[in-house]
Amino acid sequence: MATISSMANNTYMMLNMAQNNGLSLFGNNAAGNSQKSNDIWSNYGSSSSAASAMLSGISEVSSGKRELLSSYDNAAKGFKAEFSSTMNDLSASIQDMKKLNLDVGENAITQKTVTAEDGTTSQKTEYSKPMQEALDTVGKFVDDYNSAIGLFKDYGDVSKRMSHMGSVFGDTSARAETYAKIGLNVGSDGKITVDEGKLAKAIQDSPSRVENILGKDGLTGKAENHVNFAKGQEDKLFPSVNDMFGKQLKQAGVYSGRSLLQLHSFATMGNFVNMMF
Repeated sequence: MATISSMANNTYMMLNMAQNNGLSLFGNNAAGNSQKSNDIWSNYGSSSSAASAMLSGISEVSSGKRELLSSYDNAAKGFKAEFSSTMNDLSASIQDMKKLNLDVGENAITQKTVTAEDGTTSQKTEYSKPMQEALDTVGKFVDDYNSAIGLFKDYGDVSKRMSHMGSVFGDTSARAETYAKIGLNVGSDGKITVDEGKLAKAIQDSPSRVENILGKDGLTGKAENHVNFAKGQEDKLFPSVNDMFGKQLKQAGVYSGRSLLQLHSFATMGNFVNMMF
C-alpha cells in the first residue's frame, strides 16, 4: 500500500504533467481542454499498464535466470561427481589389469557332463580358479571402460572438448579386428562386449598374445593414457555458465537493479492514477 508521502509525490508529478499541458488537475478547465485532459489520463494509464506488464515479464526473466543458474550448477556438479567416480573405477581396473596373471595352466578349461532330470546329458564348460579370476578381471575392466565411453557420449553436446573426449575413448574401433581375435567385440559406439568362451580359449592357447593385445602396450596402456588425459582436462570439459550462456545472462542482467526499481515505481504510480480517477 502506498504511503502518504509517496501518494503526495505521485500527485505532485501528475499536477506538473497537467500544468505542462495547460490543464488544471481538479477541474476549472476550458471546455476545449476537456478531451485533452481525458487523453492525458488515458495515455498515462496505458503507459502505466504497459509498465506493469513489462515489470511482470521482467520478473519472469529474473526468475528464469535464477532457475537457469541453479540447474546449470546442479548439472555441472553432477557431471563432476560422475566423472570422478567413473575415472576412479577405471583407474582401479587398470591397476588390476597390470597385475593380471595369464599363466593359467594347461587344464584351465574343462568340460563336464551334466545329466538333467529327464535323463538327457549336456556338456558344461568349467574354468579353473586362475582362469576365472582372469576372466573376471578383464570383464570388470571392459565394463569400466564402457562406462567411460558412455559418460562422454552422454555429455557430448555440452562442449567440443567433451565430444572430443568421447572420440578419444571410442578409439577402440581402430583395433576392432585385433580385439575380436581374442573375444572382445567392438560395437559401433566403441563399447566392447566380451565373448567369455573365446577369451578363455585365447588365454589358454596363447597368453602372450592376449598380453600384447590387452596389456600395458595394448588396451590397458591406452586406457591409462586416456584417463590421464581426461583428468588433465577435467576443469575444461564442462564449460562455465558464462561460456555457455554469456549473451543470454547479460541480457537478463539488464532487467535488474536500478532499471527494475524505476519500472516498479512507474507501475506503482500508474496504479495510483487508476485509483484516483
